[in-house]
Amino acid sequence: MKKIYLLAMFCLTGLLVSAQNEILSPDYTLYEIDKTSGQIITNNPYTLSQYTDSGKYVVIDFFATWCTYCWQYVQTGNFESFYNQYGPNGTNEVAVFAIEGDKGNYAALSGTGPDADGYASQGNFLGAANYPVIPTDMAPNTTDILSDYSISAFPTFWMVCPSKWAYTINRGTPASMYSQITSKCPNFNTSASANAALFTNVKGFKSKYICEANATPVIKLQNVSENPMTSAELTITFDGATSTYNWTGNLAKYEWVEVELPAVQTSAHGSHTYSVAISKVNGVDDPDPLKNTASGSFMVQSTPSVTNVNATFSSSIPSNWTQDFGYCHVYSTNGALYFNAYSIPAGNYDYLNLPPLDITRYNTPVLKFDVSHRQYAANRQEILKVEYSNNCDDNWITIYEKRDPELATVSGYQSNQNFIPSTNQWRTEYIDLSGIENRSNIRFRFGFFSDYGQIIWLDNVRILDGTDVEEHDALNISLYPNPAVDMLHVNTPSPIDQILIYNIQGQLVRTVKGDNHSISLGDLANGIYTLKIMTDKGVSVQKVVKQ
Repeated sequence: MKKIYLLAMFCLTGLLVSAQNEILSPDYTLYEIDKTSGQIITNNPYTLSQYTDSGKYVVIDFFATWCTYCWQYVQTGNFESFYNQYGPNGTNEVAVFAIEGDKGNYAALSGTGPDADGYASQGNFLGAANYPVIPTDMAPNTTDILSDYSISAFPTFWMVCPSKWAYTINRGTPASMYSQITSKCPNFNTSASANAALFTNVKGFKSKYICEANATPVIKLQNVSENPMTSAELTITFDGATSTYNWTGNLAKYEWVEVELPAVQTSAHGSHTYSVAISKVNGVDDPDPLKNTASGSFMVQSTPSVTNVNATFSSSIPSNWTQDFGYCHVYSTNGALYFNAYSIPAGNYDYLNLPPLDITRYNTPVLKFDVSHRQYAANRQEILKVEYSNNCDDNWITIYEKRDPELATVSGYQSNQNFIPSTNQWRTEYIDLSGIENRSNIRFRFGFFSDYGQIIWLDNVRILDGTDVEEHDALNISLYPNPAVDMLHVNTPSPIDQILIYNIQGQLVRTVKGDNHSISLGDLANGIYTLKIMTDKGVSVQKVVKQ
């Protein structure tokens, strides 16, 4: 997770997005570091439930020793004052912890040396804190808690209610933080003989399905009564039709469980809604409507789109495009899409999925896009792929793959900050799609693969028809002489990116890269050839006779 908060300036302008801000917290056990010896204290574990079961709030500062803003907040003394006022030496309402989430060791935590990755510490975090400090990278602690709370930037503050409902909060003065924790928690009627709650979101659905949706919905069901919960009747509503699901088990107060509901399957094109409501608990009507419903929605695209593909990412990703993991974002300052491998650990990836398309109206379709990237270091290799599927995503075929250093559009390395390209640091790529069969229902996707290096930028994604006569005229491209014996000259007002030459059987016989306006045909057999001339203004398809 290194470098996440080195992006602080970009966080304000859209290079980072907010993490999930509400969860039902799992239980966990953590161990603090001894501030003098630097050893982990294993005989005094901290378990979340020991505080929530006694009715206390828990507040956690997730930080990193290399994070400038983390240290600046520590220096304000606000978190220490919050601990003193509301912790065990104050009103004893709140358990306060600081959790170091990125390779912090004793040297970095005490400000005497770098962390385990060699990054400089911002200060003596241990000396400034009376509250427990917990380094996730020092055993027996683990980094699992970072995933539990969807930590994507430092510092991030979370609070956990006695009911185990947890929320992100803003750092600030002791009074402002106390106001947040006392106002966010759900006020459940725990004195009722039976009472249950559902977490807000239904899991198990993708945002979009191609051809057919087949999913298993999952809910989080919680007992919010003093009495054990042994049964619950749930009403499921899917696209207006209702059904009943009965759960049985045994949950004590504030315990929760994930429940798999009957599978959902539909091929109906369009938007679909799914909701779950608690009807009865332990055989009686649920008396408390608070947190009684959960919902989800998804889209099925079974009818391919015939609209033109022309994505410029001026302000957002097209609404009918999807991502697998949400790592792709639009940077509004330059109106381009980026995959921030600078802050995404190696091995992580994302796919940017176009909707199903019908491109049969194009005689010689070409996928065109602009890419920009600079390598972080010689040993860091980001990858960009383009793949297609014409069988409802069952199989994907790679038609473009570049990895560093071939992917880079700028020479040299950049490791001290994010790479944000200037206008002359882009490269236009063209992919010939005319060899793909069954183009009536086809999907394309861009694959971004991180090696924890530098940002991959993408812009101006288009599908062009090379045989569109109007487009030829607009490009104003001509060939001479035609027929040609040896040299063929290409007259175009725009710089040429590359020229693809096909024989009459449709086989690619030559690729001419760069702004070359004179091409030798002398070694080609006599016959008719098709030239795809690719410029930054579009693609022109021309015929030439070789004699």
